[in-house]
Amino acid sequence: MEAHKAFKRWTYVKLSAITVRFPIPDYLDKLPDDIRVKGVGNVIQDILSERKVNLSKIARKVDTPYRVYFRYVKEGRAIPLKALRTTLGAVSKDKQDYDSMMKAICGQKLVFKTLASNSSEVRLPRHYDERLCYLLGLLHDGTVYINERKNQYVVQFWQGTDRALMKVAADHLCAVFGTRPQEYSEYIQLSSKAVACFLRLVCGIPERHRDWNSFLIEGLPWQLQKHQIAGFYDAEGWCGGKNDPRVKLSQKNPKKLAEIRSLLGKHGIKCGDVIREREVYALYVSGLNSCVRLAKEIARISHHSKKRAKLEELLECVERPPLTRGT
Repeated sequence: MEAHKAFKRWTYVKLSAITVRFPIPDYLDKLPDDIRVKGVGNVIQDILSERKVNLSKIARKVDTPYRVYFRYVKEGRAIPLKALRTTLGAVSKDKQDYDSMMKAICGQKLVFKTLASNSSEVRLPRHYDERLCYLLGLLHDGTVYINERKNQYVVQFWQGTDRALMKVAADHLCAVFGTRPQEYSEYIQLSSKAVACFLRLVCGIPERHRDWNSFLIEGLPWQLQKHQIAGFYDAEGWCGGKNDPRVKLSQKNPKKLAEIRSLLGKHGIKCGDVIREREVYALYVSGLNSCVRLAKEIARISHHSKKRAKLEELLECVERPPLTRGT
């Protein structure tokens, strides 16, 4: 079946409850001016009322017609981030005051969209959780593509060996961003400027993976970092199972493998040096004990059916060794 033909939509599967979250620093100032945000009208009203600022006066400062600005504030219409930032800048005393107001706005339940009337409304996460962290690893089998000149903002994920993994990726994208990607025979695609810019500007995902030197979020607890590792393993990993009890991670960027090597070492999982292996670089987990420790950490949160099965095969072989003759 051709890649551009949509295959039957998957039934949405309810995902397990999130147990660990880590706050994402306020990022509204990082997003493009023309992204629109809904859910801030009441906060703006409170700010203007507290500071006794006339609505028509602030509309002039924002360089927006009064009727349009009225709809933003009073009717809850989605306001462009440029207008929002200009509003806060016009009434703030200093940067600390501006940051305080922005923090209050970031704490609201916000919805994002673009100027296009047919653009989908999306949510942007305020915390790193298991699903987002897993996606950050899994997107090594995908891309975040931005072409401002052509107004193209796309998140793609493709998978040639495990179609069920595309369903997991679609479910995770839907759970994290509140909108479901388009699903095709060999890939899924989410077209959203807000999501693409969030992943690029906040999470640091470049278009070219060889330029993606670091993807482990600084300060995350191990409970979330291992979800990043699990996603990376599902995208770029290999396990030989009981016949070859080794675990390997491959990547064109050696700096990223060195980063993973350092992280795993902090948690008692020893790895060899990053080595050149044909056209890519490889990181092998050192020794059976370390392979087993890594398998125990990520087997349950891996979603690639074949790769997860190899981890489970390795664990079963080690924890339940075959009986020898005479026993």
